[in-house]
Amino acid sequence: MQVDIRVQNGWVEKAELPAARTGAEPGVFVANMRFLWYAVSAASAVRALIA
Repeated sequence: MQVDIRVQNGWVEKAELPAARTGAEPGVFVANMRFLWYAVSAASAVRALIA
């Protein structure tokens, strides 16, 4: 699970850097990071329930 999260974070960062340079809304990056945080939290909760 940790490997997947690291890969996703790297992909999001690479995908958002060009957009940030061209003056895209910073809210898009914040929304992506917030979504990742929710996804990680949900995965942790499911893991805790199963374990």
